[in-house]
Amino acid sequence: MSFLILFSVFVSTCYCCLLVDYNRIWQKKIDSNLLDQKIDLPYFSIVIISRDEPQLKTCVQSIYNGSYPKERYEIIIVDDHSEIGALQDVIDLNIPIVGILNLCEYDIPDYIVAFKKFGQQLAITEAKYDWIVSTDGDCICPPDWLIIIAQYSKDNSLLTGPIKITGPSNLLIRLQQFDAVGTMIGTNYGINKGYWYSANGANMAFQKKLYLNYNKQVKDNRHASGDDIFLIQYAASANVPIAFMNNEQGIVRTEGERAWSDFYNQRIRWATKSSAYKDRGMQFLIYGIGLHNVSLALMVIVGLITWDEDLLIVSLLAFAAKCIIEYWLFSRTAKFFTLQYKLSEGFILTGLHLLYFLVIGITSIFVSKYKWKGRVVH
Repeated sequence: MSFLILFSVFVSTCYCCLLVDYNRIWQKKIDSNLLDQKIDLPYFSIVIISRDEPQLKTCVQSIYNGSYPKERYEIIIVDDHSEIGALQDVIDLNIPIVGILNLCEYDIPDYIVAFKKFGQQLAITEAKYDWIVSTDGDCICPPDWLIIIAQYSKDNSLLTGPIKITGPSNLLIRLQQFDAVGTMIGTNYGINKGYWYSANGANMAFQKKLYLNYNKQVKDNRHASGDDIFLIQYAASANVPIAFMNNEQGIVRTEGERAWSDFYNQRIRWATKSSAYKDRGMQFLIYGIGLHNVSLALMVIVGLITWDEDLLIVSLLAFAAKCIIEYWLFSRTAKFFTLQYKLSEGFILTGLHLLYFLVIGITSIFVSKYKWKGRVVH
């Protein structure tokens, strides 16, 4: 019992120290005055892979109505066998810089499950410009989004930026916001410290030649998605400059999952591809946080089975420390995303997030298929 207590206290202490350093780097790296800087604006090819996205029209309008000069970018939409009329809504906008590629017009082998990757490869190959910008069809991009990307593109070859989950203020959406804020803070920290590399394709930009080199060397059709993380980890291994765009004007908003079943399938999809990560720092982070959560849960379970009061008290204190340090971190950084957290809510979200992490982590080991975008993916 004493070993379990010492181990859990050690892991929890390391976790709390990591979150303190997360905050230090986050606050240090916020860039708030980029719009005042004058630069030569690059040309962008914006790629959107869409399958049955009802907000696709709104997404395209948010980009087109932005402040970036229209003559300096194109929008390429890849339609992945959609069954609703969202694509026609975009066509009706009659925007001259929007091009559409329909995957149903291409001969795709039956063994291909990574339709999104196939579509991405197709769009980037067809892209006119040297910089590729990616987002998702359910995203809303802020007016100065491309200006922010242009500022960061001066000294870097790959960029990733902040995401904000939107939706009704219920427990599921709040959990996703809580998780997303933590992911953004961790992504910023890993990139700036050079410890690990992660990205989100909903807010990402990279040089076309970098992607083409990656696509030649990395052949992976086993995973239906994941090229955002695989690409940034390839870029890190190739020692190209990478940056996290820590600017409020660059926050892309995306709809959270509305049903628990959809949330489960999304997170299983994310978890099953983590075994393919080549970044040892990312593996260390995942296993380290996993150990922290497992040790807390194990203390509670063993304490209840043996009714060891000392073990139960230590587990309660460790969980309280986790809640307080996470609340402190999220209440500070959430302001960046115009979100707010109460301490009482923090305890609920921390407990729910711990449970979610354990369930998804354990389940993903045994899952061989999941449902995504109306398809069953093996």
